[in-house]
Amino acid sequence: MNVRLRVAGVKLGGHSGTLAQARALRFRPMSDDDWYRSEVWDETTRHAFEARFARSRTPFHRAQYLKIQGATLTTTNKAREVEAGRALLERVIADYPDEVMMVANAHSALADSYLQDGGLSQAIEHLRLCLILEKGRHFEHRADLRLAEVLIACNPSEAELDEAAALLDEAGERVFSAAHAREALALLADNTPKLTRHPDVGLIRTDAETVNEMERLAGESGR
Repeated sequence: MNVRLRVAGVKLGGHSGTLAQARALRFRPMSDDDWYRSEVWDETTRHAFEARFARSRTPFHRAQYLKIQGATLTTTNKAREVEAGRALLERVIADYPDEVMMVANAHSALADSYLQDGGLSQAIEHLRLCLILEKGRHFEHRADLRLAEVLIACNPSEAELDEAAALLDEAGERVFSAAHAREALALLADNTPKLTRHPDVGLIRTDAETVNEMERLAGESGR
């Protein structure tokens, strides 16, 4: 009998060479980053993670590994793994407060996790904290729009409706400013003499500080 299998997208015929190939695929060695992206959290996995984690050299990388592993577990929809993932994300917040981007990432991931369970109050708390941390910084998680959406969806009080409206107004102003900043940068990109006899006529005169500000505003459009 000629048995044919498909393992990891590889078509295998029924002979000894293909069995060896199947075993190689089944027992492939763990890649360098699998140890902090596991979707299973049992004692063996936890001990292996903690052993590798303990050898991490910098606070940033330790916070990053906790965040990635925690967020991975919270998306498995398995109760044990979700609980463990949330605990890892809470460790980011408690143990590495100076790693602001990772702490904001952890709050964002926790908000998503609680929203999956209908935990609106916990999600709102984490989105508010995430929003505070990302203000004036180069990273963002759309926390303002997500928070406004959740507030509106959970039978809001008058104060919560006002909070949601303010968040949406601010987001609209940011998009408006970003559009104008992009237009200004497009003009600056073509800032070349148009009149041969009067090379200075029509040129945009600016400075590096203004250009940097326009670039910052233009980058706000993705939020």
